[in-house]
Amino acid sequence: VIDWKKQLKQFVKCHASGIERVATRARPNKRYDYQSPGLKIGELPKLLILLDTSGSISSIEANTFLDQVDQILKIGMRDVKLGLWNTSLYDISSYKKGKRQDIHKKVKSGGTCFEDAAKHIAKTAYDGIICLTDGYFDNTKTKVTCPIVFVISHGGATKLPTDYPKQKKIMLPNMGE
Repeated sequence: VIDWKKQLKQFVKCHASGIERVATRARPNKRYDYQSPGLKIGELPKLLILLDTSGSISSIEANTFLDQVDQILKIGMRDVKLGLWNTSLYDISSYKKGKRQDIHKKVKSGGTCFEDAAKHIAKTAYDGIICLTDGYFDNTKTKVTCPIVFVISHGGATKLPTDYPKQKKIMLPNMGE
């Protein structure tokens, strides 16, 4: 059995690893002046977490998933956005560790359509996308080209309807509901 937590951590390390640092003489070293180059810090990697709120994901699975996201955020800094979606992408906000109390107030229920989320992903440059869903949604007309991992809830679809070039699927085990 492959551990889903290790797979998720490996995806983030591979596609949205920590801050890039570049040695440069344009910014002098604070300690040794111009004798050795200073560091110039690049942009934070952008990570989007999509949470399916159509009612098919249990609160235990959502909390376990967000606990694992919090563990990943401890490793390194990233610009993380959390998107809530069901038939449309209705809320995108900045995500910080332990920000769960706000999420539960915004959860809606309904059908599942990934098209609106795919359009948002296509127009915004993300380094990686993590999507918690049951996997039961229609194929989208909009193609997602950035790396995306679908974390499928227990009892979810075994085959995804999408065939994006850089997609990966991780199945959650039974969380003992």
